[in-house]
Amino acid sequence: MIKSLVTFKNSIDYIMIAPAYPPFVGGVERHVYEVHHALGRLGLKGRVIVFHQQPSLGVLAEDATWIDSNRLWGWLPKSARLRRALKFIKIISQYPEAKLHFHDFGTIYPILPLLKLLGYLHRTFLTFHGWEGKYPPEPRVISMRQKCAKAVMGNIAVGKFIPKWYGTEPNMITYGGVDVERYSNITPDCNRLPLRVAYVGRFEQDTGILELINAIRAYYRVSGVRIDMHLFGSGRLKEDLLMLQSDSSVLVTVSPPVSDMTKVLERFPIIFASGYLTILEALCARRIVFAYYNNPLREDYLRLHPASRSMFICGNAQDVIDGLTLCHENIHGACQFSEPGWQWAKRQSWDNLAKQYLNLWSLEK
Repeated sequence: MIKSLVTFKNSIDYIMIAPAYPPFVGGVERHVYEVHHALGRLGLKGRVIVFHQQPSLGVLAEDATWIDSNRLWGWLPKSARLRRALKFIKIISQYPEAKLHFHDFGTIYPILPLLKLLGYLHRTFLTFHGWEGKYPPEPRVISMRQKCAKAVMGNIAVGKFIPKWYGTEPNMITYGGVDVERYSNITPDCNRLPLRVAYVGRFEQDTGILELINAIRAYYRVSGVRIDMHLFGSGRLKEDLLMLQSDSSVLVTVSPPVSDMTKVLERFPIIFASGYLTILEALCARRIVFAYYNNPLREDYLRLHPASRSMFICGNAQDVIDGLTLCHENIHGACQFSEPGWQWAKRQSWDNLAKQYLNLWSLEK
């Protein structure tokens, strides 16, 4: 099957269309970047089109083309929208045999009529990443996602919660990938590190980050153990979190998002994770994972995860306290609890995920 995909009539086998890309930091950015490069290791040639304003700082990938969409054409004048649409059409028209793979429904929905008009839907695929951070999901968004899923040749859902909550039938479900060799060799073991925790993710209400901090406060009150917590990320709650750094009731340090997760995993035995990639990297590095939910969708996001029974999934402060108590009193027991998840994570390489993309592209309706 791989040979059939690399013998196209032109020099490009696929084009990834994404809402963002490195040097921006985030789960979708990493996913697209890593899958793109894993496909290259499998012998395919591809390009990335990024519907985003080109960043002024950072090293830009040579094979990425940036088209400033202003939230996909949005409020742009018609002339500007037309110029950007024509630029996109010009690129994809150069490669009539290349698979077109969109990431997130927001990148494809505004141009579905254009793809249909050009007759390109027969080579178009889609990956659904995450959710919008609003609970319950808006009916309008559910309808948009379903229209996209029906229009394309096939789709991948990042998480089993997506078909449950949005009613889109995926061809495949994934939870991302990890550089297994790099992360599985991180030292020291978590039971040899001081008891401290790192939160890695978005600083937003839906992640439950404020509830987590309050739970650690409560743990200190009941146990007398003060746990150092380092927060890595960005978002609308940043200023609120920065104010906590001067609060004597909790030891909190706030830092920008990390581009190299290994530096965090080398120092912290416990990871509070808000996203699938962070969960996967932490498990691969044999760390203890806590994750928090504050609504039913977010609970399914976590409990439907293949490694859910190896994580401390918390829905209230008492859940967090119970998990931290076990880690403090019996770190070996906490490690034993996490072991099945560690073994699962070591099988989730980016190369294996790239092969899933190849399988998807071979589908025919």
